[in-house]
Amino acid sequence: MNPLILAVVLIGGFLVAKGVSGGTSSASSGGAGGDSNSNVTRSNPWNLPDIDSANQGGSFATTYDESFEKAAGATGAPFALLKAHAIRESALSPTAFHEDNSSESSYGLMQVEWSMDTSNSLYNRLQKYGSQYSGDMLTPNTLEDPDTSAFLGASIIADNLNWLTPGGKNGLQGLRDTINAYNTGQSEAKAPAPNNYVNDVLQNYATLIGESVTC
Repeated sequence: MNPLILAVVLIGGFLVAKGVSGGTSSASSGGAGGDSNSNVTRSNPWNLPDIDSANQGGSFATTYDESFEKAAGATGAPFALLKAHAIRESALSPTAFHEDNSSESSYGLMQVEWSMDTSNSLYNRLQKYGSQYSGDMLTPNTLEDPDTSAFLGASIIADNLNWLTPGGKNGLQGLRDTINAYNTGQSEAKAPAPNNYVNDVLQNYATLIGESVTC
């Protein structure tokens, strides 16, 4: 064979082989991501079903999804469960407000309950999540901040999951009581929640993850 032709053939073969190798590597990497579940980029210690915001079901507003995603990543609370609560609590409004009684009110996306009364047990209950959440550092405006509300709501949900699913990794076991506890408090968590609260949150959760939830 003419030496020039041989050189062209060899160089061409090398380039083709390199292109095939690169493509295989890329496909392998993508496949690994898909095998690990392309719908969820975080894990939670309770193995609850979850979904990334980009793949969520339903037609709910997505304005504050970044806040929910960050809170989920920081606490382990599932994004879908966190948002399911927010839909029920505030209709996804960061300025939602509810006066529970003369000294206690709920604020923001997650309707976090707090009191301005320094003698009230609610005043400092959130400081365990960080000194910036101690009573003297909080204001209604702070509690209406989407990132703050999402983080505090997710922290409370994570605490309730740990309390009601001891040892973790129990999947859907205890989920109804966990949802109830967010609305009623831990001491009343096994009493019926008002206004069908638990079923509403569960329905939102099922819509977001795109599958039925039985618990």
